[in-house]
Amino acid sequence: MEKKAGEKASKEYSNPDDSSQKVAICGYYFADARNGKVLSLSITVVIIVFNTILKKIIISLITWVGEDTFSQRLTSITNGVFVAQFFNTGILLVLVNANLGEQLPQSIAQYLNGGHYDYGQ
Repeated sequence: MEKKAGEKASKEYSNPDDSSQKVAICGYYFADARNGKVLSLSITVVIIVFNTILKKIIISLITWVGEDTFSQRLTSITNGVFVAQFFNTGILLVLVNANLGEQLPQSIAQYLNGGHYDYGQ
């Protein structure tokens, strides 16, 4: 069987349990790699958009509150944006992936049951 120019090679292997079934391994690999990149990029875009919206809200709230001097307003904006973005990108990801069922009351622990325990097993 001859290949045309630009045609991708795809190896097919027989399933050991059923020799009549052929599996295209390269196709599965490239589909998983593409899906992983798409998900990673999607999460990155969502976090950036959410941080931008959060920054705009914090700036407008601190401007609405009104500080006495311009430098106090800039200091308040800087501290507020830092704390909000740090919590959004750092602490929130750790809490979502952590399994804190042993430390918290059961009413909260049912929501924090990620795959990573606090102590190695």
